[in-house]
Amino acid sequence: MNRSSWIPATIVAVRTGIVARRGFLMGVLGSLVMAASALSAQAAEPQPIYIDIHDFAISDDTAVGTFESTGAIETSGLESQVFRVEGLTLHCVHTLSAAEGTIVIHSQCNMITNVGQWRIVSGTGAYSGLRGNGSLLMVFNPDDPAEAHELLDGWVY
Repeated sequence: MNRSSWIPATIVAVRTGIVARRGFLMGVLGSLVMAASALSAQAAEPQPIYIDIHDFAISDDTAVGTFESTGAIETSGLESQVFRVEGLTLHCVHTLSAAEGTIVIHSQCNMITNVGQWRIVSGTGAYSGLRGNGSLLMVFNPDDPAEAHELLDGWVY
């Protein structure tokens, strides 16, 4: 085999390998772009929500009542709550139960201003994977301090 016949065959083999690798890389990049598009399509735009929780303390760390949600989620149902006081902050875990599923919300509220914040930490049924957060205002019944409305205003996504 002379040198001149060996070089073109080597060049063809090298070029074929480069083209094959480019094709493979383009396929991988295309797959990544499609996966990123699917993920961004699943990420919903934040939608406004308003939740009115009406509950009654039944012990030193438990309250029960009802809730009504409007905006992004139109539903109502039962609410149960476990709470604790740390300093001047009230920490609550709310479980909202509706026909479509449950929503678990963690909140904290300043006991002097009655203003705080909330976030959705989990959900079941139709609310599986739901996330959200916002601000809250607690309004106590002056005639019955065990009765309160917790007004949650924010966004779900």
